[in-house]
Amino acid sequence: MKYKEGDSVKIKNDLIVGKMYDYFKVSDKMNEWRNRTVIIDAVLDNGYLIDTDTHYHTWTGAMLEPVETHICDCKCTGKGYLTTKQFIQEIEKNGFRTAKTENAIIIKHKNIWVSRISVNNTNSFGVLIDETISDELFDLCIRYARTPLEKRVDEKQYYLRFNRDGSNLLFFKESQFNNSFTIGDNIDSKNYKTKFTESEIVELQVKFPEINFTELERIEVCE
Repeated sequence: MKYKEGDSVKIKNDLIVGKMYDYFKVSDKMNEWRNRTVIIDAVLDNGYLIDTDTHYHTWTGAMLEPVETHICDCKCTGKGYLTTKQFIQEIEKNGFRTAKTENAIIIKHKNIWVSRISVNNTNSFGVLIDETISDELFDLCIRYARTPLEKRVDEKQYYLRFNRDGSNLLFFKESQFNNSFTIGDNIDSKNYKTKFTESEIVELQVKFPEINFTELERIEVCE
């Protein structure tokens, strides 16, 4: 099959109702999804199931076309997943306002809500379909809605300080350009990385075996 589970694809914009595409005809309901980016949820012998129509229709490769997996410049958490922080940043970057309640994230445009995404359940969101909803905004909502709840939480980050005299100039700084490091202040920049997650610290131990990272003081980053 051309696509695999988890792939982002776009439903072709030139589909014709009643026309046979490989094994299946396009219905009126399927035609409403033209030009939308969706996610392959399951691969069948003769087609695909997608996430946004609750598996009601079978789509064939002839009805779909590939798209770029990533639609924003944020650092994604894998499989196109977004943390809550990343999602809100990308939404607000597109000129929308957000409000977070106990049950949902509300996206507003000129004080009118245009989307509501559940924070307690996956694959649960609603949008007001009009000219306000760009493909990019719609795709962001899909990506966040399908992100597992445990993947929506940002990993804690830590500064790593050589525990000698409590000096603020003894932090581990990894070069962003080559396989080297230095010791200095804890300012994170395009030249040096000073904030690390638990998984990144494990990688550092492999990259720099001369340092025993378990002995470095971990100071949680508070932002």
